[in-house]
Amino acid sequence: MMDGFDGMAGLTAADTGEVIPLLGIDVKARVSGRAARTMVVQRFRNGGAKPVEAQYRFPLPERAAVTGFRIERDGRTFTGTVSEREKAFADYDDAIARSDGAYLLESERPNLFTASVGNLPPGAEALVTVEYVEVLDRGPDGIEYVFPTAVAERYVPPASSWERDGRPSADVVGQEYAERVPYGIRIVLSVDGRDGIKAITASRSVTVDFSSDPVTARLAFENEAPDGDIRFIIEPKDGSGAPSATALRAADEDFLMVEWTPPTVDEGGGRDIMFLLDCSGSMQGSRIEQAKRALTACVAALEPGDRFGMVRFGSSLDRPWAGFKPVDDAALETARKLIASIQADLGGTELMAALSEAFSTWGQSSALISAPGSTPVSEAGAVRSRSVVLITDGEVSDEDRIFAAIRQERRGARLFVAGIGEAPNDHLGRGCARAGAGACEFIRHGERIEAKAAHLFGLTRMTPVSGLSIEAGPGWVLAPSDPAAVPGRPLVVFVRRIRSGTELEVVTPPIVELKAAVGKRALSVEAPVTPASDGSALPQLWARERVRELEEGGTGSLQGRSNARRDSEIVDLCERYGVVSTLAAFVCIEERAVKTAGGDMEFVRIPGLRPRDECEAEPPCAAPMPKFAGKIGRKRGMPPTPSAVLSAGVLLEPSLSVQEASNQSYRLYMRASTPPVDADPLMDALSLQKAAGGFGWEAADTLWGGKAPRPKGVDAKDLPKSWTTATAAATALVLAALAARYGSRKDEWEPLVGKTAKAFAAWLSGPGANATADGLPLTEWAEATARII
Repeated sequence: MMDGFDGMAGLTAADTGEVIPLLGIDVKARVSGRAARTMVVQRFRNGGAKPVEAQYRFPLPERAAVTGFRIERDGRTFTGTVSEREKAFADYDDAIARSDGAYLLESERPNLFTASVGNLPPGAEALVTVEYVEVLDRGPDGIEYVFPTAVAERYVPPASSWERDGRPSADVVGQEYAERVPYGIRIVLSVDGRDGIKAITASRSVTVDFSSDPVTARLAFENEAPDGDIRFIIEPKDGSGAPSATALRAADEDFLMVEWTPPTVDEGGGRDIMFLLDCSGSMQGSRIEQAKRALTACVAALEPGDRFGMVRFGSSLDRPWAGFKPVDDAALETARKLIASIQADLGGTELMAALSEAFSTWGQSSALISAPGSTPVSEAGAVRSRSVVLITDGEVSDEDRIFAAIRQERRGARLFVAGIGEAPNDHLGRGCARAGAGACEFIRHGERIEAKAAHLFGLTRMTPVSGLSIEAGPGWVLAPSDPAAVPGRPLVVFVRRIRSGTELEVVTPPIVELKAAVGKRALSVEAPVTPASDGSALPQLWARERVRELEEGGTGSLQGRSNARRDSEIVDLCERYGVVSTLAAFVCIEERAVKTAGGDMEFVRIPGLRPRDECEAEPPCAAPMPKFAGKIGRKRGMPPTPSAVLSAGVLLEPSLSVQEASNQSYRLYMRASTPPVDADPLMDALSLQKAAGGFGWEAADTLWGGKAPRPKGVDAKDLPKSWTTATAAATALVLAALAARYGSRKDEWEPLVGKTAKAFAAWLSGPGANATADGLPLTEWAEATARII
């Protein structure tokens, strides 16, 4: 932890007083449809007496294709080029040895980057611009633009403590932390298509200007602390998910981006659900409470005919029962009591062992458990779907090992991931979903936990999409090569073909046909093709998706071939299309007429804030980062001389000169505290739903916050199985109260009470049509009572 705030302007080394700041970060993004282009400008200034090398580790979205890296210094602009990683390091080191300036941008993980500013002279300032493009998620609330600002600590399992290139993993994924930092974040988001936008909201205070097109949204405060994801929601007026394709014609290549939302089809049948709950130390505080609420929502949505199991994991595994339990009232009550007692007390995040344990359940004879007194459940005959629901903050470092294990061990099960926290590891969440043919949802503090969990859990009931193909003519190469289509989730596939000889004049097709199967139903849909706008990044997006598939070992990843051949293809793609990966980096050299001796250079690693909801318990929640170890600075594997501990600083406004900045008052940014997760009577009541649907008076009382009104008399015949007249009355009152009192949260509770609403409606349309309470039709009594405050 950082200390020694000595009042000097800039980040300083407490022992020498050298001033080496990161002064501020400006973000400008442009969104058009689901495509986004973002420029991140980092401002550095050396306020000390010696040349410095400043190193800053920062997150970017996992799906970003980083396509630009340029430096502005002393009135000149220098543009970086992509080279094989080792060559980029060598060019960087050689430039510093020549006393030139050098700048490096490397990808430690697809969502974790390191920028190095080498040999910055005393008093000099450098603007480092990183540019990336991405395709945004479209969820139930709208199109999501997320800018991550904080790097969470990541647990390093003993089995994967070293990277493939020999560096210690804790160094590669680690971060230095401070209680306060002198730089803030400001974001301006521009969104095209004003007439099609209903609203823009954000996870922090934001001002939105609809007076012109594009619409602009900016953070209300001039700068925000970099202590978690900043999320914008663009709610369109048109919610259409119709298939579409965008085409770009290059000199000798054609590119397509195909978008489609597969239909949701529920063919019935029972489900086997295994819940995996992260109870490692990093889940302490608000995270475990969010996770418990998400898990409670999923358990409440289980239906008769389903079976479920549960595993808590950390450094060890805890299974409350072996295999699966059939869903009944006793099983749900056991699960509710267990969830209420759960703590984040199991140490490190050994996720791979937990996943192996979950998948192996389908290979164990003990997986089939009967309720007391019932006939043993048999897998013979009916087809049962298999799903694992993982709830975690994702703070691990061995993502590649985990993805490989999922592909090898999942036994036909699909994997659905709920990422918890203010700075979830989106690389882990999305990668697990890709490897497990499932989906991922991120649930940050203050968001609608149960709604997102219920939406994700609802996908486990949907019949999987299989055999997806895209028919656009000969020669097209898909990225990913075998797309995993999930019902109800927007799918994006990038396609490329190379034209040569007589094919140079081949015309891009006006229609792309998508074929797939959903269960026994064959699908064929057509996507009209429209031309991409000028400056489209389709080539870079295709290349990044292809590189990702090679990195993660998917079906098109040269399986069975040498790592050298795979690595060579990755580097070739990165250099050809100008994108960064873990094997290719941006390097930029500033040749100087006046040399600054690199031998006297001081090294500084810029610290960051912890995510606002991250625990700071001792021992740390993840393996700590060795200070100044591994490849840092001028020689790979040889640590530079550290300049001790960093301390206080000042934010440089981009509109100010260096001299003006030195006269500013100090602006130190601290991470905000995360408020506790509030009690929610609505969700507490819904968690009491019976296995076959229906509610008792306990649920109605919870919804009321006291004893709910009871009818004096109920006349109801031929009730659903296991219901009593009290169940019928309480169910009618709860459903009426949901509509009358919680209409604004209908999208949260409606998915959770589906089995109850269905059972109640079926009964009312049949034998319950004449049911009464206190002499009134049952539903009329319930609606009138629900309006009583």
